[in-house]
Amino acid sequence: MEFKEFEGKNIEEAKQKAMRTIGISEEEQLDFEVIDEGKLNMFGLGTSRPAKIKARFKDTSYSSEPSSDNQTQNELSKAAENILKDLFSLMDLDAGLAAIEETDSRLYIDLTSPSDAGLIIGGKGKTLESLQFLVNLLVNRKVDDNSKKIVLNIESYREKREESLKNLSLDVAAKVISSGRPQALDPMNPFERRLVHLTLQNENRIKTESEGEGEYRQVVVKPV
Repeated sequence: MEFKEFEGKNIEEAKQKAMRTIGISEEEQLDFEVIDEGKLNMFGLGTSRPAKIKARFKDTSYSSEPSSDNQTQNELSKAAENILKDLFSLMDLDAGLAAIEETDSRLYIDLTSPSDAGLIIGGKGKTLESLQFLVNLLVNRKVDDNSKKIVLNIESYREKREESLKNLSLDVAAKVISSGRPQALDPMNPFERRLVHLTLQNENRIKTESEGEGEYRQVVVKPV
């Protein structure tokens, strides 16, 4: 796996973001190098310069023998590719696959579309999330013993969404500290809620709690 760059408020947050993106749960599985340790601003909210690392999945397999997992991986990638092509054709979308990358627990697929990218993403990424759910459902019916999650992305939408949510979280935290009143963010999926919690976890003047049920569950930022 090629090195990719990740940023965070500090090195630990950058590593956590890399682990979530790559799809690993243990830091020992992460091969990383520190590019910039970053610098906090004088108020402790956000950064005047983000910490930056480059990271990749640490390959600990040294066997040259082909494993049975390779067959499953090829089957998974092919099934996902065929299903997406069929869905794009049925929906009359001008879209295709730009790249496929696989880790131990994830299959990352970058989509490309000259004219329909906005339609595929939808409002706040809901169409992309629905398409991802549908692809995972259909692939699981075709591939036996598939424990990997398929993650769809297009035009770096997920990276841009993460950066937008981090900035929004910091803005809301500043308003809560200033006003002394709690403020609720819009409902989000579990991954986005976790990102908000992680972004604000080191700010001791506020606390974050998830409230509500199902698709209406949202993060509430409260003063301490």
